[in-house]
Amino acid sequence: MRQGFTLVEVALALVLVGAAAYVVLSLSQTLQAGSNIEPREEVLQAAETLLEAGFSPPACPSTASVQLGDRTYRVCQQPARLSLTPPSNMTASAVTYRFEDATASPGEVFFLTRVAWEGSPPPPPPSPNFSATCQKVSATRLRMAVNNTGTSVTTNRIALLWNGEGNKKVTAVYSGTTQLWSNNRGVKKGTQISLSQSLVFGSQTLEFVFNRALRSGNYTFTLQLFVGQGNNPTTYTVSCSVGW
Repeated sequence: MRQGFTLVEVALALVLVGAAAYVVLSLSQTLQAGSNIEPREEVLQAAETLLEAGFSPPACPSTASVQLGDRTYRVCQQPARLSLTPPSNMTASAVTYRFEDATASPGEVFFLTRVAWEGSPPPPPPSPNFSATCQKVSATRLRMAVNNTGTSVTTNRIALLWNGEGNKKVTAVYSGTTQLWSNNRGVKKGTQISLSQSLVFGSQTLEFVFNRALRSGNYTFTLQLFVGQGNNPTTYTVSCSVGW
């Protein structure tokens, strides 16, 4: 895939899949009385159309003659002095075209810079895709291993829900031997918990401690991850089942 942009602004920001490249178009200039003016709009449009149609003049100082409106211009090209950082899997090139009016004395001169992007940008990362497995560590302790094969998310705010046993509470959360949160009184199922550090999901293994032993039975535990600031974070959920 190939796309070209003819730049007709003094400064133009091109934004492509999140990567911004800033390019500058030289001001059109005239040699008459040392003043700087822009060429007529219809001349600019004709020049842009010519370049988009694939016209490729010789390298400066050699020139080719073209008719733009009621005037004849001598045109040549040279590498543009731009620093471009294209996205992954793409390349970029920039060429500056010099248009000199051959019908006036002294002639008007203006420049157009064209940036061409080639290739295909990398596909966006997949959306978060969570899965989890649950394990009974003890009558009062649950281990939940969370895996995410999509885009990683980072948060320190979580909540745990489960079916039945509504009188039980979570009193602590661990990652390995690191205690991320504790509360002797405990919190009810579904209560948002703020951990002492942010975790990347990614893959994480968390252990939840309950204030009293859960009765024997089959449980489905659901972990909620609250991602983003403010009152309306994005909420991700992942569930797993285990026999107690």
